[in-house]
Amino acid sequence: MDVIKETIQEILDKMTVSYEDIEISLDEFGNRVFLIKTNEAGLLIGSSGECFNALTHLVKKIVSSKNEEYIKFSIDINNYQADHIKKLKEKALIFAHRARSLKTEVVMEPCSSYERMIIHGLFTNMSDIETESNGVEPTRCVVIRYRENTL
Repeated sequence: MDVIKETIQEILDKMTVSYEDIEISLDEFGNRVFLIKTNEAGLLIGSSGECFNALTHLVKKIVSSKNEEYIKFSIDINNYQADHIKKLKEKALIFAHRARSLKTEVVMEPCSSYERMIIHGLFTNMSDIETESNGVEPTRCVVIRYRENTL
């Protein structure tokens, strides 16, 4: 059995959290996503995602201690993360439209390194929009900047 799935199952069992299944799929970067399907999502996610982040951190630490090589993966609970990323992309596109319309830069709210990677990747093929990360953790954020095309 997969060490990541096994680790997730062990943690859920020790927490006495019931779950229907743990599905494995690939994200847009080709990394595995472990989708936990449960009726107790609120317990695993928390009021603003703090339990979700803690669970993800714990699983990654345990898996990295069991493996010699780094394995990139993510965890999702009832599509919580997928919905969050979708909303993040929608917000970044609105900010980019604002930067383009006003011909300026717009600063997004602080976000995780994974979220910043998603935002930077979203704009890699837009020649008039550039992004950069600014600040220091935990307030590091993405700046979306309009860039005049000079052809």
